[in-house]
Amino acid sequence: MNSGEATGGMADEGIGLSAQPIRWLLIVPRSTSNLNSCFGHLHWNESIYDMHTLYFRNLPLNVARSAFRDAVEKFVVNMYGEGVDAPKPIIDMVILDRPTSEKKHVGFGAIQFADEKTMEMFILKTEPMMFGQEAVVFSREQPPNLQASSSGQSANATPASTSGPQPTSSKDRRSQSSKSTSTQASKKRDNAQPSAPNRPVMNLNRVKHPQFEKREVRLPNIKYLRKLHHRLSIIGQHLRLETLEFGVLRNWNFSVEYSRPLVDETGYFIFEDDEKSLRISIGGSHQDSTQPSVAIAIQTINYVALGTDAGKKYMFLALAQNPHFELGDISRPTTGVGKFDVRRSRNRLSALDERHERVAPYTSRWIKLTFHEDSIAPTAEMCQMAGLGEPAMDPPLSFGKLDMYSAHNIAVVEKWFQGGSLDFEVAFQIEALFRNGALVPTELLAIKPIVEKLAKKSKDQAADALRTFRAEIQGAGARKSFNDFEDKNVVEEFEVHVRKSAESMPWEKIGISKASFMCYHVKITPTAVHLNEQSNRVIRRYPGYETHFIRVAFTDEADGRARFEYEVDTMAFTQKRVGKFLKNAIRLCDREYELLGYSQSGFRENACFFVAPFEWKDEIINGEYIRYSLGNFDKVIDCPARYGARMSQAFSSTSQSTMLQESEIRHIMELKNRRDEMFSDGCGTISRELAKDVWKSMLQHLPPSRQGFHHENELPPPAFQIRIGGSKGMVRLDPKLEGRVLCLRPSMTKFEAEHDLSLEIARAFVTYSPCFLNRPLVVLLWSGGVEDDVFLNLMKDNLAETMSGMTTLGGAAKLLIANRLGVPFQIASTLNRLSRLKIELGQDGVRTSERPQTQVQNQGPR
Repeated sequence: MNSGEATGGMADEGIGLSAQPIRWLLIVPRSTSNLNSCFGHLHWNESIYDMHTLYFRNLPLNVARSAFRDAVEKFVVNMYGEGVDAPKPIIDMVILDRPTSEKKHVGFGAIQFADEKTMEMFILKTEPMMFGQEAVVFSREQPPNLQASSSGQSANATPASTSGPQPTSSKDRRSQSSKSTSTQASKKRDNAQPSAPNRPVMNLNRVKHPQFEKREVRLPNIKYLRKLHHRLSIIGQHLRLETLEFGVLRNWNFSVEYSRPLVDETGYFIFEDDEKSLRISIGGSHQDSTQPSVAIAIQTINYVALGTDAGKKYMFLALAQNPHFELGDISRPTTGVGKFDVRRSRNRLSALDERHERVAPYTSRWIKLTFHEDSIAPTAEMCQMAGLGEPAMDPPLSFGKLDMYSAHNIAVVEKWFQGGSLDFEVAFQIEALFRNGALVPTELLAIKPIVEKLAKKSKDQAADALRTFRAEIQGAGARKSFNDFEDKNVVEEFEVHVRKSAESMPWEKIGISKASFMCYHVKITPTAVHLNEQSNRVIRRYPGYETHFIRVAFTDEADGRARFEYEVDTMAFTQKRVGKFLKNAIRLCDREYELLGYSQSGFRENACFFVAPFEWKDEIINGEYIRYSLGNFDKVIDCPARYGARMSQAFSSTSQSTMLQESEIRHIMELKNRRDEMFSDGCGTISRELAKDVWKSMLQHLPPSRQGFHHENELPPPAFQIRIGGSKGMVRLDPKLEGRVLCLRPSMTKFEAEHDLSLEIARAFVTYSPCFLNRPLVVLLWSGGVEDDVFLNLMKDNLAETMSGMTTLGGAAKLLIANRLGVPFQIASTLNRLSRLKIELGQDGVRTSERPQTQVQNQGPR
């Protein structure tokens, strides 16, 4: 490490700074005549030249170098926060020939930063550095005295370093390194034995280290800096709370379903240092070292209100999704290194306590915080500085405790849809209304007579009416809302909806593929279980029992994958929350669903299939029976990953085409070259006659809306992606084969399933399919001799196409088609038509809408 440079592996904590090396340089020459040598060194040191410079002046001449160094170190530690291993500044000094108590240096110098953001944060975070009555002045512009001293270099300058060895320039280092390397290489060549001709060798370290971008120093925006400084003064503040309340909101009526006093437990409302989240901390005393908390991402806040209720200040939050509940241990041992101490310092929870667990899935989106009288309450300016947007002041909210989700009400509703008196299709929709929070328990019980009367008439009509009613009152497409919790309003709206749904087209008449069935979809989040709309999946072995199969997805609250969080022990929570359902069962209505299996695409989405046991042909069909009937997995049973991958073949989305006879299946050898390298891995052949039968069967199973695009006499596709028994892979059309023949190679057989001769098609390649490069394939091609320019040119072309898609409608259409986006809505076709009409983005007379980039849209709580 050079003198004047300090690096460290700091965690990006406390103030959101990037952990970049900071270079400190204090110029203290022997005399003013040696200033040229000092600043000549600053000018010619290439490693410093590429960095961002902050100059300082007005340092009192009688301040010792140790005092200034200590002051600088203190400011650096404060900037990174306590508990973080901040970089130690290394000061490169040149001592005067005859230092006195009045004059030890010239009073100015420079600080080097690796990036501009770190330099701006240092200016904002640093309070005036005072020495007596004098304050050190920091500036981006080079002081005139520094400019004059750096214009030349003295030939007689002999600076002496007191804090370490002299810095070596990067040119010298490269020269010494190249000499050493060439000497070692020549020795190796002399001792090397004759070898085989050179072949391409894989090298994963070919990318050069990125160079810092040289940017022109611009004057700071004073208004922006003041606003940012004010915002940083808010971040990290702890506002004491008196009560924390969760509940249910209807228009302006808020029913408190869970209340927790925080006077004795000492709760705080915190603006997190990451500037992206809020936190409500609870307790954490000497008697109880565990500290539960509620983490709220700012981007999930839909509505913020500030007001006074019964003489006490409160904040009301309406969220788009449930917050994160976490548990920290404040007594855990620490090492003193911040980034290691915070790792997995908190555990994820499903609820704050047992009392909260009963209502957490339904009431966590609406939060009321009442602040302690001894603490300040957040202001409108505070909310805006923290990124919450402008809050509503003193809204007409009314608060009460109605106990909508009391233990009694929940038990009565669960008994209704779990009692077995309703058909599963109807009971599922009732449970969906309950678990998704669309209706509170008392409202569900109010519409019970109407539902049961309709279910006796037609279970399908009742299920469809409940499903469409949920879509109208919940979600982004909701068209109805209720002003209060009066049951009669819900009853009236549901009666009107039932009459309208009876007049509309029932869902059975909608054309869907004959190869698919409607599979119920369950979403499990850390705090709740949601029953979603239905989706197409193919399980055809047990016709008439489709409702006994469900697709379960384990997601985060935002409907996405559970993401890794450095400070949260997600592994422990996953084993507890997800493992409970995988090992035991999921209770839906009057059935218990157990784990069945998963497809490869579903596994990437954290989704799998569950099955409820049923009787079929005098046998009990459950998950274990179905898995056993799929085939013989003895060869891979000892490898869980491979065992799951082989079994996932049976759950892949395919279309049943035709049944084959054993005589129509041939096993052929692999194609290999002289070096025994395989060229036919996973690729077989199919005869023309069998390909015609397969294509004809696929056309018959298409939904009516797509059958019009094909005709029976058209030629079959030249290639198919197939599944048959324990074999999978690609087959190409072989015109030399006669009759109905399917040829399989050994590499296509993954496990034995002798009695399953149903040929299923995963995909038919009517047109060509583009090849997509990924990292392993790029490394493989590159190690085989493909030049770098080939990949760079492909990347440039792809980037140009992407940029074209952002500027022209025709380019946007090509981008959508290439990535198969917007197909159901025919967006690409619409854009192509507009392009043919000579309409383009940015054209005169064409207006494009731009969504304002505001954090929170306060248009009323929902």
